[in-house]
Amino acid sequence: MIRHGLFASHRKKRVLIAIHGFGRRKQEDFHYLKTMCEADSGLEYRCFDLYDEDKNEKEWLVWVARANQEVTAYLEKGYEVTLLGFSMGGVIAAFLASFLAVNKLVLVAPAFEYMNLETVSRLIPKYAAILKHSESQFKAYMDERLLEYEYFPQFFELVKKLKPAVKKVTCPTLILQGLQDEFVPLSSSQYAYHQIQSERKQLVCFEACGHELLENEGCRQDAFSLIRQFIDDRWGQAPANPCT
Repeated sequence: MIRHGLFASHRKKRVLIAIHGFGRRKQEDFHYLKTMCEADSGLEYRCFDLYDEDKNEKEWLVWVARANQEVTAYLEKGYEVTLLGFSMGGVIAAFLASFLAVNKLVLVAPAFEYMNLETVSRLIPKYAAILKHSESQFKAYMDERLLEYEYFPQFFELVKKLKPAVKKVTCPTLILQGLQDEFVPLSSSQYAYHQIQSERKQLVCFEACGHELLENEGCRQDAFSLIRQFIDDRWGQAPANPCT
């Protein structure tokens, strides 16, 4: 018992740091993920806002600097860090993983590419259905998600500048992608998969899930299970994946 206690005291603490996507939802992108992590005594969870709209923070460099500061703080405290990035947050997470000593990287619908004809063909019917049901509901849906116009050029510039860094990622990486994604095409996750230099990488696709797959009731449980197994090095020998 004493030996076990000594071993446990020297074991590194583990944290899952989540970086949200582009839009107003911010930390709400991870409601289910947060709930599951908080029920797991062996894994800390950390999320934060990349920008504060009340402070008019519209410079993409500020967003990346904030993420870098958060991750670096945990590394300096000796944590074993798994970095998770969703959508735009996936681009930032890959950039940070290219030069910081993170233990593992999880990319969820990383937005290295976005809004092609395929994704728009899914987006229009979805928006039309909401609008048909209720104009006020549609407005509320859009207001909850869309930032002011001035933020969009910053998003485009962020992706352009940080995208090449994915080629320098060498840590184990898990990529999750919904095949019904309305914003990020499968080719974006395929790009990340093929560019990442790690020998331990896997791309997993969810047939019936859209962009917010971590919140989708049909796949969020399976997604979290994969993430948890990945953190624990229990992913085993991955089967051939048609997504790649």
